[in-house]
Amino acid sequence: YWVADGKKLAQVALSHGGNDLVGTAFSEEVYRAAGKSTNSSLLDLVNLVKEIKRKPAQRDTFFNIIRTF
Repeated sequence: YWVADGKKLAQVALSHGGNDLVGTAFSEEVYRAAGKSTNSSLLDLVNLVKEIKRKPAQRDTFFNIIRTF
């Protein structure tokens, strides 16, 4: 989950074959409860992906593309 690992590590993961930065951990309550600051948004995630020249897409449970950004 990119919020827990940080932006730079998430970008490295994407650059080396990673393809799912959110998964089922989209709820950030656990991270907040542990004291981690979480001010993430969909726009943050989209920009993170675009910064490394990738095309961000939102997918469903079966990995079908719902929308691209």
